[in-house]
Amino acid sequence: MYGVGVFVLLSVVGIMLWVLFVMPTKCDFEVSGRGCRRNVYGKAIGCHDHDQAKRDAMFAALKMRNPGMAFRVMWLDGARGGRPFGTASGGPVSGYSHVPNRGQALFNLASLFVAIVGSVAGVLALFVGK
Repeated sequence: MYGVGVFVLLSVVGIMLWVLFVMPTKCDFEVSGRGCRRNVYGKAIGCHDHDQAKRDAMFAALKMRNPGMAFRVMWLDGARGGRPFGTASGGPVSGYSHVPNRGQALFNLASLFVAIVGSVAGVLALFVGK
């Protein structure tokens, strides 16, 4: 019975990791009221344009700031008054002012948490005697 429980636990963890990081799917980052339709691998991964925003949304769902933001380089355009490239003149200067896809971010974080806890439990179960 002990071996069956470990097998089921590791199977669930494997499936969760596959869904989060390997499964072929769509980006689904909310753009203009609909999800982005670009192909990606894993629900926690975004397309080239939305990958950073998806990570920011996952940290914002935990009420945290993405630690990677400290290492982001903001290339400034001196001709436009020092605003980063790609920002509108009236919009926010850096980052995202809100999290448009909070529900998806919470789902991704919950799935990641379950996968991590299950992985740790599975490894511990292999080393703990009967």
